[in-house]
Amino acid sequence: MTIDLCFCKYILSDGIAIVRQHGITSNYLFDDGKTVFDYLLFFYEKFSTLPNPDTILKDTKIDINAVQAPEPLEYYVEKLRHRHLSNTISEHVKKAVKSVTKGKIDDAIEEFKTGLKNVQEISMAGGKQVMNLTDNTLDRYVEYSEMADSAGLVGGIQTPWFEFDKLTGGYRPGEFWIAVARTKTGKSWLAILLMHFAWASGYKVLLVTMENPRKMMGRRFDAVSAKLPAGDFRHGTLGVHGEKRYIEYLENLSGKEPVFVVGAEIVRTPLDVEMIAKELDVDFIVIDGVYLMNPSYGKPKTKYERVSTVADELQNLPLRLNVPILCTTQFNRKLKEGALSGSANLAGFAYELMQNAHGVIGMFTNEDLKLSRRMILTVMENREGETGSMMVKWDLDTMEFDFIGMVDEEDLIPVKGKKSNKSGKKSSGGPIVAF
Repeated sequence: MTIDLCFCKYILSDGIAIVRQHGITSNYLFDDGKTVFDYLLFFYEKFSTLPNPDTILKDTKIDINAVQAPEPLEYYVEKLRHRHLSNTISEHVKKAVKSVTKGKIDDAIEEFKTGLKNVQEISMAGGKQVMNLTDNTLDRYVEYSEMADSAGLVGGIQTPWFEFDKLTGGYRPGEFWIAVARTKTGKSWLAILLMHFAWASGYKVLLVTMENPRKMMGRRFDAVSAKLPAGDFRHGTLGVHGEKRYIEYLENLSGKEPVFVVGAEIVRTPLDVEMIAKELDVDFIVIDGVYLMNPSYGKPKTKYERVSTVADELQNLPLRLNVPILCTTQFNRKLKEGALSGSANLAGFAYELMQNAHGVIGMFTNEDLKLSRRMILTVMENREGETGSMMVKWDLDTMEFDFIGMVDEEDLIPVKGKKSNKSGKKSSGGPIVAF
């Protein structure tokens, strides 16, 4: 008896819900099994119940009563899915090879990418993705108890700032976060700080740098780790004592968790990120300059379409990989230089980046803060937590980024030089923060 008809026999006995639960569709089945499967779906959609075997025999000429299904349901589901995967891979490989023989290499690459996407979708379908909230209830209470014992941070990758973690709850597997700032504010440094802290906490980290060279990001990572001035790294002026500390730091890296850095010469699309992340089996992914990525499929005509398509892909990627992903992007020009607050609708390129994110972090500074080597970090949006702002030290000479204090609107004090204050009256200055 075919596995197709055996699966249909289980639908009659266990109910139509197993079709959705295991992600089986009509193109998984063949011959008589496909005929009965399609008939069952048609009948259920029309009458909200399943037909009896005699009705199936009358309308399809197939005797489902004669079908024996001695193996458990999961056996047939696995066989159907494996066969469908094999057929899907074979179909796309044949099309890709045909394109290669015709000299159409780009078409072959696109066919391989489409095939991989289809294979991923098939692999993701099934009962493992369905959660029954009336089952395994004790597991959920145990998870809550662990969070309660650790101030809600269990399961989340933390940042260098405990006060910030209290707002975000930490970066948890499956979450997609965005860090946004004006150009040349320090987005890449924030990416380095977050990945370094995660790595120092024992996580395996992948940094994808879309606009800066890998060697530059490597130098910055070393500067943060060894607490040596970034400028001296760049110019080779660490001096005798600095070089000694650098050598000691490098020698101590042996045996530590790996931290991976890849650039735009290797990674161009979210699919590239996914393939590398699976190969390296990482715990946390940081993508610096996500607005420079291309979609995994198709060729968008505009920059907005390109970035919005990438945003849609990235929304589901953390769920598939079961790791948190944090990306950096830019505000648009409507956010004035020196502004110490902003909103997600001022994000550049495509609003979908913010719309799809689990949380949004803003970076803000002005001339006064730069002179005092400080930065404001704001949780602007947060699906499962609080919003709020804090001020941190931002010293690239001493590599100190310590927490200074939380920031409220009342902490913004107008001083001489800019447009207006909160009341709308002309002021003799722009905002700074009193600390």
